[in-house]
Amino acid sequence: MQVPLDYRNPGGEQFEVAVSKLPAANSRDRRGALLLNPGGPALPGLDRPGAVAPTLPPSVLAVYDLIGFDPRGVGHSTPQSYGLDDPSLAGLFPYPAADGSITANVDHARADAERCATNAGKKLQYFTTANTARDMDRIRTALGEEKISYWGRSYGTYLGAVYESLFPERADRVVLEGNVDPTKVWAQATDNWGKAMSERFPDAARVAAAQQATLGLGGTVDEVTQKYLALADRLDRTPAPVPGSAWTKRWWRS
Repeated sequence: MQVPLDYRNPGGEQFEVAVSKLPAANSRDRRGALLLNPGGPALPGLDRPGAVAPTLPPSVLAVYDLIGFDPRGVGHSTPQSYGLDDPSLAGLFPYPAADGSITANVDHARADAERCATNAGKKLQYFTTANTARDMDRIRTALGEEKISYWGRSYGTYLGAVYESLFPERADRVVLEGNVDPTKVWAQATDNWGKAMSERFPDAARVAAAQQATLGLGGTVDEVTQKYLALADRLDRTPAPVPGSAWTKRWWRS
């Protein structure tokens, strides 16, 4: 469908947003449309209906059309390239140096920002969460729905919260899974990742300790934790090659 680049100028430049639909299995009892977003930011979602359908109960598949879409500028929705050498998560958020220095990370982030600004120019300002939420409401209109339900994961929880804030009367049932703190989007979100891992690591260590015979990481939470930290320290100092690739692996820790 066609949407405006700038919603303040709805008659100006237009571009395409790609939408997919998996119809409800029981049209007679159909409740409405369930819009899906996998997160990211900027993960494509056109294939979400087919991807999540096998995980949903028949009661949901019977009454909801599953709707997927690639957010503006992503995938099949008039994709925008900012000329980054490596747009993957590892490329955008490289590890600090082994001594903990982030000087290279700061230089990398500034170079990425300058390249985005140079290649995207003035259009960059229109690729926002708020405008993606406005695109979602255009999808609702195109489907002929008075209200639309929504299921978003990770960053998709922020997108869903923004949609409900902009169009509260048009949101039906909303599921926000793996919530992002909407007051810390997006630069401060990484602060929560380390904190969350630190707080929940004992739970993971408890599972690993119960499988000591198989994993060999220790029989108690303390033993597993110390083994983990020792492995992290070793991999920070001497990254291990990943078989079959040019990558090296360091340890992800809080």
